[in-house]
Parts: sequence; C-alpha cells; structure tokens
Amino acid sequence: MNAGNLRPGERLTWIQITQADRYLALLLGLPAGSENPSYMSAETFGNPNINKDLLFSRKLCDLSKRIIDRNEAAHNHANASTQGIDEGLDSLAKEMPSSWWPILGMFSNDRSLEAALTFDKLMTQIWFFQLETLLHLPLMLKAERSYKYSKFSCLKASREMMWRYLALRSAENKSSCCKVVDMGALMATVTLFPDLLEPVVGQESPERKSDQNSIQTVLQSMDELFQGGEDVVTTQSASVIKSLLAVDDASGHKHGNLKLTIPHFGTISTSDLT
Repeated sequence: MNAGNLRPGERLTWIQITQADRYLALLLGLPAGSENPSYMSAETFGNPNINKDLLFSRKLCDLSKRIIDRNEAAHNHANASTQGIDEGLDSLAKEMPSSWWPILGMFSNDRSLEAALTFDKLMTQIWFFQLETLLHLPLMLKAERSYKYSKFSCLKASREMMWRYLALRSAENKSSCCKVVDMGALMATVTLFPDLLEPVVGQESPERKSDQNSIQTVLQSMDELFQGGEDVVTTQSASVIKSLLAVDDASGHKHGNLKLTIPHFGTISTSDLT
C-alpha cells in the first residue's frame, strides 16, 4: 500500500497498523508485514509545527523494522547492524527535549487530556526502551569483551522500562494499563535476572540492590492487581517472576537447577550455583 496516496485519516490509520505489526513481529520473531510508510516533506523534527511525539513513534517504527531485518539476516553481520541501529536510537532520543524523558512523580489517570498525553508518552518511552532491549538482548550474554556494551545497554533499558511500568501501575485507576505494559515489565525482569545471579565481588552495587527491589515491587503490583487470576498474561508473568526469585532467595543462596520456558521470549536455564 502506498501511504502517500491516502487521505490524512486513512494515512494515520495505516501508520498505526504498521506500528502494531512491528511490535508483534518483533515479539513473535516474524518478518515485518510491510515496508515503512513514506514521509511527507514536512514530516521532520526541524518543522516547528510538527507533532514530535507522533513523529518520534514513526521513527521508532522504522528502527523496529531494522531490528527485524537484522534478526532475519545472517548472524555474521549482527554486530555491525546492531551498532548502526543503536546509533539510530541514540540520535532519535536526542531529537526529543530533555524535559520529555523524566518520570515526574505518580501517574494520574483522571481521564483528562493531560493524563492521556502522559499515558501516551510513557507508552512511547516503554516502546523505545523495549526496542533498545530487543536490539542488544541477543548479544548481551556473549563472553567477548566487545559485547560488554550490549550488556550495559540492555540492563539500563530494562531498568527504564521497569520504572515506567511502576509509574503506570501507581495510577489509582489501573485499568489504563494493557498487556503491552505487562509484557514489557516481564521482559525487563527476565533481562535483569541473569545479572543478579552473577557472584558478588566486593561490596554489592547500588544498581544490584535497586534491581532486586524493583523486581519485588513489580511482582507485588501484579499480585495486587490480579489476585483472582483472571488475567492470563499478568498471572503467567507473576508466576515466571516467582520462579526466578526462587533461584536467588533473600539469604543469598542459589538454589538448584531451573529450566523455564517463557512464551515469545525463550528458555532460561540455570545450574546449581552453590
């Protein structure tokens, strides 16, 4: 479909369909369902009248297709492709003002326009950090020194995702959250967990303790929100997190072997670390 021949409303609908396709394709390991929609000449960050939030989302859509294409391509080019996409994410992040990024206190869900815009912004930010995680995740556990940056980027992006999940879950009316947010929180937790299993050398880092506390808070939020077990995604996510936490209890002991298969994510295996 040539998006340039569509009317404005149709064009926006097609762009949103494309964004949904990119998200699902990445999550399910499928190829993209279409090419990226073309841009109008005025659709640039240099245009003072442009909606930067919408343009930012479109650019994320473009980058998500590059990650999909990277995943579909030969593995011997993965490192170079990853570096190029990472530079694209970094450049895109700099297009937004610094005031756009911070999480300003508790999220209010009072059905006002301001609350709706804040919700959209947090969802867009979650997608950004989720893309950063998915970009570096295949490389983060490689032993070579050249992949240390991928591990650092993956852990940092996972923390950012988790903080935004907790901000959304802090709203009095939690019905505004959706499965995309829950999947993002699960992905962040699973990504952070292997780092927590590594032996502590010297004093425990503040990041490690913060990660442990954040994971516990995410689990508590999921348990409180769906105590009846009616929400399948969140119930399964909470079950996965509990299984991971059972490997590393509060006493610091590592327990037994674990092989946990997570739908659309992969299999986590741990051996007895005692």
